[in-house]
Amino acid sequence: MNPLSPTTETAFKVFPPMKIKFYLCFLLIFVTFTNARTLLHPASVNDTESDDTLIADFPLDGNGMDQSHAQNNAVLTGPTGTTNRFGEKNKALEFSGDDYLSVTDDSKLNVESGVSISAWINPESQDDNVEKFWWDRMWIVGKNRDITSGYHLAISENFELQGLALGENNSSFTKFKLPAEAGDKWNHCLLTYDQYSGSVLYFNGNKVDESPAVGRVVCHNEKEGFSIGRHSMFNLYHFHGKIDDVKIFNYALDETEATSIYHTESKAPPHTRVPDLKVPDGFVDYQAMLDEARAKEDRLIEKLSQKNESKSLLEHSVALLNDDKMKLEQSILSLSLEIKYCEEDKAANSLTLEKLTKERKASEDKTYALKESIGQIQIMIHEATQSKQEQLAVQKDLNDNLVEKEKMLATAHLPSWHYLPDYGWLWTSPEYYPLVYSSQREGWLYYEQGTAEPWAYYDYNKGQWEEWFSPVPLFSIDN
Repeated sequence: MNPLSPTTETAFKVFPPMKIKFYLCFLLIFVTFTNARTLLHPASVNDTESDDTLIADFPLDGNGMDQSHAQNNAVLTGPTGTTNRFGEKNKALEFSGDDYLSVTDDSKLNVESGVSISAWINPESQDDNVEKFWWDRMWIVGKNRDITSGYHLAISENFELQGLALGENNSSFTKFKLPAEAGDKWNHCLLTYDQYSGSVLYFNGNKVDESPAVGRVVCHNEKEGFSIGRHSMFNLYHFHGKIDDVKIFNYALDETEATSIYHTESKAPPHTRVPDLKVPDGFVDYQAMLDEARAKEDRLIEKLSQKNESKSLLEHSVALLNDDKMKLEQSILSLSLEIKYCEEDKAANSLTLEKLTKERKASEDKTYALKESIGQIQIMIHEATQSKQEQLAVQKDLNDNLVEKEKMLATAHLPSWHYLPDYGWLWTSPEYYPLVYSSQREGWLYYEQGTAEPWAYYDYNKGQWEEWFSPVPLFSIDN
């Protein structure tokens, strides 16, 4: 059985991108969008909450720190800091001899329904004239000590990239013969596995192999069961070369996400420096205004619901009272007939006639009282109906106000500022473009000019590229 490894990327929802045309002193105009999303660099989190699908993120910047929410920090045994694919010093790890990293408690790296493994590797070149043996294979990433559980990514003794996900019903195995030029060169490898659709192996953004599903992934809790640069069982199959930016996701990335992670992580950080500039303030929190308008409408809707419920109860009471009134009227009619017969019958007992007369009088009194009650309830129903109509008018005004607030968001701008719902205020100017300042992020972004669908932005605070998708550009030549 050949071992291999899955890789995956993460997706983040974000709002429509900016496309600013340089040479323009732009006026900002918001473009409404539906279901727009942004695929961020997987190491990132979105603007409001962390991404729980990213269960390990090892930048390997000279250490084994995990930047994901899971904090699966790894212990280094031997590897040293080296230059990464962009030539930045101490931004990757070099492995030789018996070097490796391991996570002491790997329980938070267990997966079930799916997994993705993403890693940048720079393996030593292979000499075809040197005979290779099974122990010459190199592990990139592995979860669990044997190859009957977990997930793995490795290079075989034949310089073959291999991915392995161990499921309930066997193993899902993918492979790809690495070209000779892949040695001593940075390459991206990614494995995804889904319990229903199976495994997909990617190399430098291209799909190179697939394998059927084998059910849920089988994972065990082990001490130092997760390693980078070796297979944990008997401390074997050490990697020779460089490894950088290892990420584990607890689901299978789709093809768009998988290729996006390759393209975003292939980009070097921009050389443009963040300006020492205090951007102008004075903008309005339109989102708070919109939220307040929505809250007012929600409260009114709740009141209307209560009014409707109260009116329904009153109408039900009137129906019951009318039933009782009808029964009393029928009783009065019956008693009146009996009294008439008694008056015509000379032999009738005067006591019987008196009794019937009293019963009719009592029924008439009850009927009168019921009519009074029905009249009062009908007044209450009328008042409730009138109140509902008044509140419906108020609701219409509130709804109109809400629509107006949404229009304000749709066109919210100040000189050099543009507002994007859930994303905040963005600022730029002809002097500083393609640098864009995000008030919400409290930092600068860099737009890679010429990119579109997706638009490429670099977040200086996060130190990563992002791909933004939207039906139309946020900024255009028509602004």
